[in-house]
Amino acid sequence: MNDLQTIVFYLLVFFISIGLCRELQPRFDLYRGSGRIFPAFIVCCVVSFPLIFVAAFRDVSVGVDTLMYAMKYNIVKTMSLSEMFADYGEDYLYSLILYVSSHLFDKPYAYFGLMQAFVIIPLLMLSVKYSNKVDVWKILAIYCFWYYNDSLNIIRQMVAVVFVFVAFDFLQEQKKWKALLLFLIGYGFHSSAMMIGIPMFIIYAAVKKNLSLTKKIIIVGLVVLVLVQGQNLFVNLIDAGALSSRYNLYADTFISGTSRMVNSWISVGFGGVFESVFRSLVLLAVIVFVNRNDRFRGFDLFALFFAIGILIYSVGLIFYKTAYFVRLSLYFDIFGMYLLGSLDQKGTLTIIDNHRIGLFSFWISIVYWFTHVYLLTQSRSIPYTFTQF
Repeated sequence: MNDLQTIVFYLLVFFISIGLCRELQPRFDLYRGSGRIFPAFIVCCVVSFPLIFVAAFRDVSVGVDTLMYAMKYNIVKTMSLSEMFADYGEDYLYSLILYVSSHLFDKPYAYFGLMQAFVIIPLLMLSVKYSNKVDVWKILAIYCFWYYNDSLNIIRQMVAVVFVFVAFDFLQEQKKWKALLLFLIGYGFHSSAMMIGIPMFIIYAAVKKNLSLTKKIIIVGLVVLVLVQGQNLFVNLIDAGALSSRYNLYADTFISGTSRMVNSWISVGFGGVFESVFRSLVLLAVIVFVNRNDRFRGFDLFALFFAIGILIYSVGLIFYKTAYFVRLSLYFDIFGMYLLGSLDQKGTLTIIDNHRIGLFSFWISIVYWFTHVYLLTQSRSIPYTFTQF
């Protein structure tokens, strides 16, 4: 497929999944009310199948790191379990899935599809819980246009990001052991979850404690400052064995035309400035919305994390220009999904003189996706090519 055909192809796949989800929205509402988890899981699998299929059967040229994952797949299938853990054991759950998949299937189709399922299905299952506030199909649309193409590249980290995200939802319900289990699952896929998850828990604890607003701001500010200046923490965690030495790449690789992380558009500042300004405008709309709608007060923490993610992303790309900040911001940025999706929820949008903006989050998501994926060629997922069977 050429570039234009790929754009049409992605939009077709997205709209099939989103359309299915929209038609099945009443079932999600029913399952939320009855607490029926298994039927909700089946429907989530059906809705996400087109996206999983495209991820599973893509060529190794689709996504910056896809070729590397395919090469590792071919290496691991010749290893014993002990040999595999000796060489690739630091991300233990990812390594185990890689080992099992490579010994069951000659080609990595099932592996790529399974990794995408680990991202999208937990996200949709959590969305069912909030379906009284945000329609599930809107969350799916935001995922498609903001994260799907990047997930074809940063496979393992997207799994970790989603599980850490879901862990915080359990933490807010005081289900601490379940939250810890989900956090460890995320860490098992990408050990950067340890470095970034701990500061997130510190921020969460500071916000939830009965402290003065000044103290909360100071604590959150200090943690963010440590994160922004924290590239050297990678070195300390690597020395302690908590992170693989390959994570030095995030701190050491400056953004350039040959960078594996971010392409040359951002090296001259255009992409970084555009995405920072665009996300900041979205954040502004979110802040106005949350402040004017008591029904969504439960999303205050989501708004804070979303704001921190945009701050780290903007500071990192504009002033430091290292891939560390791109990776770091994802753990915070994903909290904006529910806020963005709630902006145009029926009967709740009162941003400007009580006039509704039809499907606000949907249309700005399409604009962002087209600019991010096509114009700025992020994630290197265009053109799309099916693998050779």
